[in-house]
Amino acid sequence: VARVWFGVSPANEPLVAPTVQKQSDGNHAVVVGETATMSETVIRMLPVMARKMLVLMPDTYWTSQRWSLAALSSTLDRYPLAVMVWRIRDDQFGKLGQCRVVDGEVVEHRDKDPTCRFEYSWGVIGWQADVTALLRPETPHVGYVLDAALKAGLKIGALVCDDASDVYFDCGTPSEYFRLVRSLP
Repeated sequence: VARVWFGVSPANEPLVAPTVQKQSDGNHAVVVGETATMSETVIRMLPVMARKMLVLMPDTYWTSQRWSLAALSSTLDRYPLAVMVWRIRDDQFGKLGQCRVVDGEVVEHRDKDPTCRFEYSWGVIGWQADVTALLRPETPHVGYVLDAALKAGLKIGALVCDDASDVYFDCGTPSEYFRLVRSLP
């Protein structure tokens, strides 16, 4: 990763900026702005983005013994869009973006649908620069780009984190955060 950008609201800048400023390598920067959605924040950062983007949410905790961000970036050499997916736990159905994966590709996606029983949920996403045109500022988060890409006929690579030690938590809710804490050794 050549550069790390943090999109933050003015209210959260005092929490993030001091940590970023301590980075001595100059490869970290904060983009401050008031936006209504995560998608809008990412779109506002476009002028500073590179040919490949990897997006991680601050409330995400994940491990993978098999895949890394470098592997996700390499997958973007073969696919315009790629995700890391984890086997969804029973308590996560209806809370995450769920993916149907066939032969290492996402072929269907549903966001926070409690009736959906796809086997995997995405947790980390990346795309080539031209895919950014599919983002819409009114969508709540960047996961909606999966639906737009599928509708446009694009192939989406999936790195399946399927090892027994692989875990994924979306810690944006207290219940999920405490599930994570209770699961740690």
